Amino acid sequence: MPVPLPYARPAALLALLLSSTLLGGCLLQQNKPQWAMASAKNEQQQTTLVFRYLKGLPPGFATAEQPVKITIDWKYQSANGMPDTATSTRMSEMEKLLEPLVNSWGFATLALVSTGQGDKQWIYYAKSEEGFFSRMNQALAGLPRLPLEIQAEQEPGWDSYKDFISGLHK
Repeated sequence: MPVPLPYARPAALLALLLSSTLLGGCLLQQNKPQWAMASAKNEQQQTTLVFRYLKGLPPGFATAEQPVKITIDWKYQSANGMPDTATSTRMSEMEKLLEPLVNSWGFATLALVSTGQGDKQWIYYAKSEEGFFSRMNQALAGLPRLPLEIQAEQEPGWDSYKDFISGLHK
């Protein structure tokens, strides 16, 4: 019997960078994902987007083996554009639950996370859409339904991730 996919709903992608400032980062060690941070300020709206992104890929890592880009959006209400403490905690819990099932160098990789302007967005690259949603449903089975919008599309070259990295001002 197929696993139902309650979180599989289309969503529009956000424009990721207005301008960015590199805040920090580190190199990959022992094929373990390492993260860096950046921010982008929207002067007109007086808001900031904060990005956490995969600093690099291990030698020999073939992005084409994870050709499906999965974009998860969690929209929230906020006066300052950032999630409140309770919402932020729920978001972190969700990400931690997904990590062992989908965020590995084998099946899927979390490449980019953005937070701000009333939206948190995770970009994963996975071997298959169906496999990702099956694992996601397993991981989140014990939680109440979350306010997620999800989009899946073929992107074997990891173009969104690479465009983000190339747009950073170093």
